[in-house]
Amino acid sequence: MLGPARLLLCAVLGAPQAVVADDAVWWSALEKGTALLRVGRYEEAESLLRSSLEASRHFGQDDARVAVSLNNLGEVRRARGAYTEAEEYFIAALDIWERTLGPDDRAVATASNNLALARADQGRYSEAEELLRKALDIKERLLGPDHQEVALILDNLAGVRRALGAREEGARLYARAIAILESAGGAESEDLAATLNNLAGVYFDQEQYYEAEPFVSRALRIWEKALGPQHPNVATCLHNLGMLHLALADPEGAERRFRKALLIREQALGAGHPRVADTLQGLAAVYHAQRRWDEAETLYRRVLHIRESAQGSNHPDLAPSLQGLSHLLRKTRRKSEAKQLEARARALANGTPRTSARR
Repeated sequence: MLGPARLLLCAVLGAPQAVVADDAVWWSALEKGTALLRVGRYEEAESLLRSSLEASRHFGQDDARVAVSLNNLGEVRRARGAYTEAEEYFIAALDIWERTLGPDDRAVATASNNLALARADQGRYSEAEELLRKALDIKERLLGPDHQEVALILDNLAGVRRALGAREEGARLYARAIAILESAGGAESEDLAATLNNLAGVYFDQEQYYEAEPFVSRALRIWEKALGPQHPNVATCLHNLGMLHLALADPEGAERRFRKALLIREQALGAGHPRVADTLQGLAAVYHAQRRWDEAETLYRRVLHIRESAQGSNHPDLAPSLQGLSHLLRKTRRKSEAKQLEARARALANGTPRTSARR
């Protein structure tokens, strides 16, 4: 099951009034672009955030406005699946803030959090964990252990620990984040919805499907009310409900939810986005379970193409698609190709990279 990682946007934290007053053009582009990013209008957001970065350049390469624009542009690129490019923007923002503000500033923690997410998106979970623990230490010292920004980093750290197999620790971190967010933002906050959805993933990993469902459904209700029915976060919940129905041997219910999620994701993110591949993978699993071999194979191969193009040929997310397709090939008496895919899936599971270049 999937959940949104928790970015910290600089516009949320606020820009000093002196900085805002210096350049109304820069601030207007940043503010409008960040607002569009929040509601999932990524193409428009990117255009404005690129304008904000261009407007900031004449203030000097180490100006705070440059770092803010780099950070928020990095998130829109990350939201659109350009993870390596997003990483470059976050590194540049982090470099400016570390040099101008020192290593223990709140902005340094923000950039460290965001860089961690870009690396986690690429399957570099140990690097992400190191950055998140750094960010958490800074935020807790500066803001206290019960601040909402601390909760967002706890959520991200929980996701990374879960990806590394530490599910019990992940559950504890999610529970701590939920307690903070319920106290700070109430029972209907968007941030709380994300952590509820993510905690459901822990139950899913443990095959506790009925325990997972209420968390996802609650997150869905919050996001539909707050963000509207076409937001990518709504698609995330629909996808996860599809996964639950598939696990509960209800392929028809799963297919309905996957198709709704797919429509939203393709429109909001584009047909080549890794989150689109996630939902196509779910649909392929539905068809596989129903022995609709041709339809399942078409989707498995499309998923592999998207993942290799967007995430590279060594990303861990390739393994489930390789395994699903190899099983299908064995069922349809194509054992030679199945063996090749199985070997590749095992190599990914063992952390052994392919020798071919990233596409």
